[in-house]
Amino acid sequence: MRSWGYLGLGVALFFLVTTGWAGQTYLEVSPVGATDRPVLCLPIVPGEAVGLRFWHSLLGGEVLEIYQMGTDAIFLKQAVYETEAQAEFYGREKWSREGGKIVATERGPEIESLVVRVGNRGRQRLSWRGRDWPLYEMVGDGDAVQLMLGKGDKGCPKKTR
Repeated sequence: MRSWGYLGLGVALFFLVTTGWAGQTYLEVSPVGATDRPVLCLPIVPGEAVGLRFWHSLLGGEVLEIYQMGTDAIFLKQAVYETEAQAEFYGREKWSREGGKIVATERGPEIESLVVRVGNRGRQRLSWRGRDWPLYEMVGDGDAVQLMLGKGDKGCPKKTR
């Protein structure tokens, strides 16, 4: 009889998580200082990775930063650079060469949000589940966007911070 209780609890927990009753986690992208809805909202799973790709405006070359999403924090998991100079620019001490690229795997600190200045030169874009979102096309050239995690059970919540 006791095993049926655990089974019932497991089924109920599974239902809550898969139907969104426990609250879906979203990656919200909003212009800095905006109080309206985000310009982009991605329903992520904690533990999932999201890439930030851009052209390095000072040194040139493509940069890929891979951030891991938690339940309420984000951290840099990996960075991929085209040149050693880029890795040095960002203060990366531990890196390796993989397929002609410089790969740094030092874990970054957990942060609540990430502010990114976007523009036509850097062409910043988010990469997630095989698709790219061009942030530089969503806001004005030189504007800043804030990436942060949010929760909601009926779609991306209205930005209140």
